[in-house]
Amino acid sequence: MFVDLQPIAFFDLALTGQFTGYFNALGFGFVDLPGYSAPFESASISHDGQRTAPGYLLAAAPTLKVALGPFAALDTFSITYFHADDGNGYFFERIANCPLGKKDYELLNQAYALVTITPGLLTGFSDYVLIVPASGYMSHRVAGVGVFNTGLQDKLSLYSALMLGTYLADGYYQYNLYVGGQVGITLAF
Repeated sequence: MFVDLQPIAFFDLALTGQFTGYFNALGFGFVDLPGYSAPFESASISHDGQRTAPGYLLAAAPTLKVALGPFAALDTFSITYFHADDGNGYFFERIANCPLGKKDYELLNQAYALVTITPGLLTGFSDYVLIVPASGYMSHRVAGVGVFNTGLQDKLSLYSALMLGTYLADGYYQYNLYVGGQVGITLAF
């Protein structure tokens, strides 16, 4: 379930509740860890130790937005609560790429500053900070961003985004290259 409230043009609030399933397919299954400080690089979370597990998550993410001419900026602060497997122990959370307790939460702040180059094409910068308060884990990365959006029909559009940057702080990836991409379809009601 996902609810996105936008009471005024410069603020919205996204609330999410979802059941999650960690499936041992294509090497992306659920990985138990002995604790927050357990290594989680590729070799230590090989396919052999992965399994299927259920869970759920709850999230709240307020976003502040501003646009002025061709410039746009937004800042989203989110808090996400995870309840994975049976709720006891630790696991490797693949989206944030960090160890979490099976009952845990993470704080995330994402900021973007973009400029419109032509209609449907934006470019700029992104700043990303993830914190797991219970473990003290922190990851901080910056990236250049490109976004392309095109209308397919009246209320249907296609978008794609590409990010390229580096980790300024991270226990495993500090100063490593970061590349991210996303493609999606938006349907407006």
